[in-house]
Amino acid sequence: FIYRLEKWDLPKGKVEQGEELEVAAVREVEEECSIDKLELQRHLITTYHTYALKGEQVLKSTDWYVMKHEGHDTPKPQAIEGITEARWIAPSEWKMVEANTFPSVIDVLRAFESNL
Repeated sequence: FIYRLEKWDLPKGKVEQGEELEVAAVREVEEECSIDKLELQRHLITTYHTYALKGEQVLKSTDWYVMKHEGHDTPKPQAIEGITEARWIAPSEWKMVEANTFPSVIDVLRAFESNL
């Protein structure tokens, strides 16, 4: 998990031109958490939310993936992206995250729990 803009979130970002979605997903986690040795396992869920941009409403879709980390790296926040904390949080502690996160992140957590 990452902590940015006073909320818990999950790493995510934009797909670069010519980049495959799955490659972008792994790259964003690596960049935002300063970890490597990630293995993408499967697509989990696609979420949707809206936001305003230049006075217009934009619908954004986000694809979420289950990944496995090989190693014992401690995540480090990518400060340039406004991330102030990055850390592993066990499912038993997700209530703390759910109390201060976005609805789409809760959807991701529920999808993960239902696919165990």
